Amino acid sequence: MIPLDRSHVTYETRFDWLVARETDAAAGFIGSTTVAAILGWSTYAGPWDVWARVHAPDLVHMQNDTEDDDDDSILARGLAMEPLLWSEYRRKTGARVVEPGHLRVYSGRYGVSPDAFVEDPERGWGVGESKTVMLRHSHWVPREDTTIHGLGGLTAWPMPRAYLSQCLVMCAATGLPFCDLWAAVVIETDDPRCDISTDEFPAVRPHAIVRAARIRVIPSPEDIGALNGRVGAWVKRHIIDGEPPPIDDSRVCWLHSLGPDPAALVDKAEATEAQADHIRAYLEGRDTRKAGECNRETARSRLIASMSPHGLRSVYVRRDDGKRITATISRRGRLTITEPKT
Repeated sequence: MIPLDRSHVTYETRFDWLVARETDAAAGFIGSTTVAAILGWSTYAGPWDVWARVHAPDLVHMQNDTEDDDDDSILARGLAMEPLLWSEYRRKTGARVVEPGHLRVYSGRYGVSPDAFVEDPERGWGVGESKTVMLRHSHWVPREDTTIHGLGGLTAWPMPRAYLSQCLVMCAATGLPFCDLWAAVVIETDDPRCDISTDEFPAVRPHAIVRAARIRVIPSPEDIGALNGRVGAWVKRHIIDGEPPPIDDSRVCWLHSLGPDPAALVDKAEATEAQADHIRAYLEGRDTRKAGECNRETARSRLIASMSPHGLRSVYVRRDDGKRITATISRRGRLTITEPKT
């Protein structure tokens, strides 16, 4: 095993490891993918998801009940392919690789699970993180080996920011000097020689590696300090003190804004100036379609958050012609805005 001077635990089974990870999350430990959510860099989660895990777990269950299995299948594919990916890494780089199994590493508020540890003849041991990319589903494709020396002068992102933050957290948590992101473009195939299914992931279809690239992230002490400061301040404010994050376009935020029983909302009132602004922002976002999607959903959550605590089922704003635009929360929590016919 590599010389790791941070607190760490190795679990015998994936189930035990999953229980530990969920327990850590509920206790406020921050994982490598969680930081991307906190920073708003993740496409799978956001600040509200992180906050709700600790302070409103029922909202997380409600969120999960509405999601499909796409994310689970992507995760299963990545986990099932890890042995093949690290075998290809060894073949291409000649480096020594240690796959630690069901490991958890702790440092301060961080609790992480490195995919692997990789040895460089000059820099010693570092962290290894593997990613699989499907050509038809991804906006990013790794093309060539790259090394990033510090982030201070970085003007372009050579990989998704969520992956970059994951590498930074791995270095911060383990104390190791670099992180190799090993990204492979893969395709689904019917070739039985490419079978990657396991007892844990029996339904994963055969996949083959088209090409792979190594992106080495070597953060500076200033990079780690900036990350620790930003994450630490967020954790103090929203996890330890419990303050909800700023309202955004996420589903968890919307569910929180509704309150426990939207069916109990009965009152009606003229909109305040702020509520009228939210209604206008929602309508502008609706009219601009995809370009205004996030603004529209954020306006929705802000409007609901301004109505629900006061028992308001609907508010209205008067147009210049005196006719009303009415925003209504349904018994199931849906927001509808009704405009008079012209």
